[in-house]
Amino acid sequence: MALLPGAGRGRSDLSGGRDKYHGQDHRSRTRLGIPGQHWKLGNPERRAVPSQGYRHRLEGEIAGFRLLPWGGTDVRPPRQLPVRSERQGRNHPPLHHARPAVRGPQGSALRGGDVCQPDKHIQDGQMRNGRGWFRSVLSLLAILLLPALSGQAQAAADRLERNSARECSMCHIRWVDEFKTEGTPDLLIDYPPTRQVANEMMCYSCHDGSVVDSRWRVWETSRHKTGEKPSDKITVPENYPLDSNGNIQCYTCHSAHGVEGGTDMATAIFLREPNVNSSMCRKCHQGKDRGPDEGSHPVDVEFPKFPEKILRAGGKAGTGKTVICESCHTPHGSTAEHFLVVPNEGEGSLTHSMLCETCHTVSPDINSEQVLRRFSHPVAVKLPREAELPERWDNGEEPYLGRGDTVNCRTCHSPHNGTPKNHLLTTKKRGDELCLTCHTSKKRIYGTRHDIAKKFPESENADGEKAAAKGTCRSCHFMHKGYGPKMWARRGAEATMEGVCLSCHSEGGMAEEKTTGRYSHPVGVKPQRIKQEGAALPLFTNKGRRDPEGKISCASCHDPHRWAPDSDDRGADSKEGDVNNSFLRKAGTPDGKLCKSCHASKWSVIGSKHDMGLMEPHSKNAKGQTIEESGVCGACHTPHNAKAEKLWARSPKHGEDSIERLCTSCHSKGREAERKTTGENSHPLGVRPDGRIARKSGLPYFTESGERDPNGNVSCATCHDVHRWEPGVAEGPGKRKIEGNRFNSFLRKPYDDTATLCASCHRENALVVGTDHDMNVTGPRSRNLNGETVEQSGVCGACHAVHNAFGSLLWVRGVGSGENRNEALCKGCHARRKVGSKKIIREPSHPMNKAVSDARPTLRRETSAFYEHARKDGKSTELPLFKPDGKRSRDGDITCPTCHNVHHWDPDEWSRGSGQKIEGDGGNSFLRKSNLPDSGLCATCHTWKRFVVGTDHDMSVTAPQQKNSLGQTVAQSGVCSACHEPHGSTAGGYLLWARKLGTGSDLPQEQVCLSCHSRGGIASDKVVTEFKHPRNVTITEQNHPGQNFYAPVYNKKGRKVDAGLLSCPTCHNPHIWSATRLGPGKGKPVEGNARNSFLRFRSRNNICRNCHGLDSLVRYKYFHSSRVRKKMHVYPKSGG
Repeated sequence: MALLPGAGRGRSDLSGGRDKYHGQDHRSRTRLGIPGQHWKLGNPERRAVPSQGYRHRLEGEIAGFRLLPWGGTDVRPPRQLPVRSERQGRNHPPLHHARPAVRGPQGSALRGGDVCQPDKHIQDGQMRNGRGWFRSVLSLLAILLLPALSGQAQAAADRLERNSARECSMCHIRWVDEFKTEGTPDLLIDYPPTRQVANEMMCYSCHDGSVVDSRWRVWETSRHKTGEKPSDKITVPENYPLDSNGNIQCYTCHSAHGVEGGTDMATAIFLREPNVNSSMCRKCHQGKDRGPDEGSHPVDVEFPKFPEKILRAGGKAGTGKTVICESCHTPHGSTAEHFLVVPNEGEGSLTHSMLCETCHTVSPDINSEQVLRRFSHPVAVKLPREAELPERWDNGEEPYLGRGDTVNCRTCHSPHNGTPKNHLLTTKKRGDELCLTCHTSKKRIYGTRHDIAKKFPESENADGEKAAAKGTCRSCHFMHKGYGPKMWARRGAEATMEGVCLSCHSEGGMAEEKTTGRYSHPVGVKPQRIKQEGAALPLFTNKGRRDPEGKISCASCHDPHRWAPDSDDRGADSKEGDVNNSFLRKAGTPDGKLCKSCHASKWSVIGSKHDMGLMEPHSKNAKGQTIEESGVCGACHTPHNAKAEKLWARSPKHGEDSIERLCTSCHSKGREAERKTTGENSHPLGVRPDGRIARKSGLPYFTESGERDPNGNVSCATCHDVHRWEPGVAEGPGKRKIEGNRFNSFLRKPYDDTATLCASCHRENALVVGTDHDMNVTGPRSRNLNGETVEQSGVCGACHAVHNAFGSLLWVRGVGSGENRNEALCKGCHARRKVGSKKIIREPSHPMNKAVSDARPTLRRETSAFYEHARKDGKSTELPLFKPDGKRSRDGDITCPTCHNVHHWDPDEWSRGSGQKIEGDGGNSFLRKSNLPDSGLCATCHTWKRFVVGTDHDMSVTAPQQKNSLGQTVAQSGVCSACHEPHGSTAGGYLLWARKLGTGSDLPQEQVCLSCHSRGGIASDKVVTEFKHPRNVTITEQNHPGQNFYAPVYNKKGRKVDAGLLSCPTCHNPHIWSATRLGPGKGKPVEGNARNSFLRFRSRNNICRNCHGLDSLVRYKYFHSSRVRKKMHVYPKSGG
């Protein structure tokens, strides 16, 4: 029989103790996973008692019994059972060492000498492991204990008294008298040598994970100190015990036995007293809650928007969301120094003032509007090298810096030890004296025009404080709650760096006589094309921080605290500032260091003809300054109050856009560069190039206001770089009297023999290089109207002058005759005793200076397609037409460049010429379209004539070796030019005929046919002898030209008329083989018949029907055979 030892007064079991005030179990309860009763495990060696919410339950299989720890009863489960936390849902180490004792099914404890009766209801199948073992043990217990229990149950209940001896022995084994037995007691641990047991390691014995895992929160992180004597600054109350050595221990603040009082669980669990609103902290740390007037951070103040970040980190809010000690500090679980809930220094903090900024954001005023909280003294920045910090502040503390010697909120403020009534500052200094501790170099502002306290003593900052009372620094800067970058202390400033300056330098401001004007150096923008060299000027973020990737600001060029960059001059009131002071960071003369810092590439202007110091040293800019006073840059530019765009410091003149107006301020009559004007005929400006050209040109284009824009217009600066005399050369020639040429003259690209500059935009026109229109090839010694050879002028300059040209198209050569400007330009060379005298335009020639729409009615119908295939712009046609002044127009006339592209030798090859003279043919010769092999150029207008290709009238089919009047075979001339010559044709120009006229008729339209269809001719096998219609018969055509079924009749000169003679082309269309099918021929000789053979009409539409009625078909089909006609005619008397 297993007997329980007798118990003294008090609790009768170790696990059944209840919290005196809260009724909470002080043992770790475990449940074996079955319905019914609970097993309770106790552990005399390690298992301490957590409070509500920290019960641990064991999942088991036996119902109806509770197990109590007792060294005398070794009732072990067959296997270890894992512990699961109900509160946190995580598994804990198994209980290795529990020695359970038996407790009754209803939870009543049995005293010593009583018999323990087990529950009879052990359900089958509930024991997964060791079921037989348990059944055996329980059966034995039942046999042994039932008799005793049956007779003594009531007596045992009467003797039941509560005794805490067993439970107390968990921690206080030395204090329990029952364990003071003679002999060797059966103990699981060594008997403690002293009665002092509530030390740190005793707490750790349960908080090491066996009961509660507090190792991370208490022992592995920053926590309240233990094992040390309190400092002189700490006052420990008597009811907060110290150990025998006077050191702080866990039990100084905690008690394992609970506390009295009616507070909630959050403030009372195991503490010496309820810690309401951090009251326990204040018992020891007295004086830390006195408020800012006494140098302490305020507490007990309401903070409705209490940061969630604080609460998530373990901080607490007081009653009514007030700030308390535990809002910032936690005694256990901190990862930062001083037990802070959020790190205030270190790598985990972006600003190194993370805790402060959790509430205060970037300004320590938590109640102001957000706009007033943006601009505060920066933190997480390097302490200035010029700073002169004392060894100790006035509050006795050493200056505090963050990692890397960075400024932190704690550098200036002490949350618990600030100087009284001074914003928690560590020093008693105020005003300028405090600022100058770190910013020593700013002392140079005193005596300058920015010394507000001296110059404007009655002026007020945004808080209404007068400069004379608060000093110069606070006149412009607040430490916190600034109105703009740099903690700006004046109203009227925009939230930008330039806005800070404009709060004074604007109309109505203190410095309204020093405004910047409409045209001023750009600010608030990132530099795009400049490269800072040497000692770079600072760039700034919108919030005023220096940033190499920042934006240009007023402070980029100006140091508002120093009048002169190279001296200690403070600036006399009577003296006007110049380019060497005026708060500039660098001097402007003599070498322009300030401008050069960013615009180093512009320094190539030195020694060039745009260097006023070289060319016009006595010339003055719009401010009346000579170059000696303004500096090289200041001769043309001024950063503020300029006259026009580009910070122009001279009076602009006329022009298409702003840049041209700047250039003409010198390059015009009566100005400094009047000898270098552009003239009336100059390269067009203010026009937008084709998008494809602009993308590939490599040249800049500009808006009307002078800004670069890929979609902008051509301006002077498109071709000229006004700061660089010669492309690729860093300095000018340094000579005043030097004449420029095509390789310099401020050109962006050299105007070389390959036309590099012009080709940037005019890519196709640059294909003229090496062709017969390149004067280097055909006329190297010829001169243009400027007296220049091609070597002097360049390829393009031989015919065109960019400035001061002699008419439209920038022409710089002589002109010939012609009704159209373009024709006259061509004849300027293609004439006798001219460069192109061997290629004179011979007459008769293709009609010129006539619109396509004005073609004869017989052509008008087929040429209408010329306009239908107009280009997408709606202004030009497939082949260009020109107005008399030479400009392209959809309504213009045919002229030389309609068919010829004077810059492109071969339309099918995108390449330059060979550099040698070449005899052209129908596939090149500057034609816009090749006429080889199928005369694409001619067919653009004469659309129906293209069907001659492949027929018997195509010389490449019937006579490929025959030559025209120019001695060209069809392979050289093309299909059309085998019979027609656009320039210098034979036969008096009739149909531009290119062959010798035939004999046998006095009508030119028949002579044309007879030139081939005659004995000895190309078509000698197709000779006809009977081809003449009676000449005394005049035929009137019923249809009009351009109508369907129109059959032309002619006069004796071969012109089409309304009433005239029948001739070959009346019935035959020499370009269309069959009237029944429009299309090219088969490409081989074909024997015709009465249904094709170039007959103009089908049978029913023949012209003979007008006179001959039913007999007309026979006469039409067999006109050339009188024998057939006489045999088949319907009217015998009608004649032959």
